[in-house]
Amino acid sequence: DTGAMDLMESLLLGDDVLVQMNVLEIAKLLAATSHGVKYFLQNNYCERLFEILGVSFGSNNDSNDDGGNKEAIVQPLLWSGAIELLGFICTTQLAEEDLQDAELVKIRNDKISIFMLAAVNIMRNYSSEDAQLAMIALHVIRYFVQGSYDNAWVVYNHHTCIETILTWTACANNDFRGVAFHTLADIFRHAKLNSDRGKLLYERIGANSGISNTVDGLLGHLSKPFVETKHGILDLFCAILTTVWGVRILLSYKQFEDYVLDTRAESTYVSKQWKFVMLQNVRSNVDGWNLLREELKEAILSVLKNGPYYTAKPDAEVLTEEV
Repeated sequence: DTGAMDLMESLLLGDDVLVQMNVLEIAKLLAATSHGVKYFLQNNYCERLFEILGVSFGSNNDSNDDGGNKEAIVQPLLWSGAIELLGFICTTQLAEEDLQDAELVKIRNDKISIFMLAAVNIMRNYSSEDAQLAMIALHVIRYFVQGSYDNAWVVYNHHTCIETILTWTACANNDFRGVAFHTLADIFRHAKLNSDRGKLLYERIGANSGISNTVDGLLGHLSKPFVETKHGILDLFCAILTTVWGVRILLSYKQFEDYVLDTRAESTYVSKQWKFVMLQNVRSNVDGWNLLREELKEAILSVLKNGPYYTAKPDAEVLTEEV
């Protein structure tokens, strides 16, 4: 009634880029509320955001096709704000009464399909000049996955998106790898994949890097000094170890068992925390815990009892003098 939203829309449709950037930041706050999302869906905000990103689609959208008109993108300074705002709009849940509105729900689903296409298009076509934008796009997809079980399945079922994320796990950029592994962890965690689907996605991580045994490749990364990648993989292990199939696959592998029981394997504060959470997840996974042999259970309980920052002293060596 105050005309504030009309003013925001007119400013967004204007040609002052700095003002538009500020409008996008303000709009993110509103998009974090259910009534704000409803307003954005029922008005022209999403369409304007798609225009900023240079995305143009017909009424029928295939969620597994790439789209976008890169030549039509004319406001580079607005790209990150636009994709983030779209992520907020698509992630924030509608109010309970609005979920009964079939037309509004359909509009939201249509916008989610185009948002996915736009984000994936950015991720697949970035150059060295806009690598940060590609990173933001994946962060937004990760935020979307964390929003709900249904959102996680939207991403899981998006073939091109999953392929792109898997490709990033094997790329040379440490930051990209880290976010990609964190995103996969969230998909495992929120989509609650069954054994067959979970194992297939897990095995594709290794296959994408040309490694027959996925855990070998992941443990190999943990031995390197790339912190973002390491934390992403530890997050992935944490998510997988909440499942029975994950416990069966990982803890049947001697090298992985040695890693989780070795209190000297990680030296930094955060890495030790991640590793401790892995063991906590194994212990709280009742069905998975029952699969373990008693000797391994006792060893895990001993590590948990000592806490995340305990480091065992190396075994003493007897020095002998050569004659």
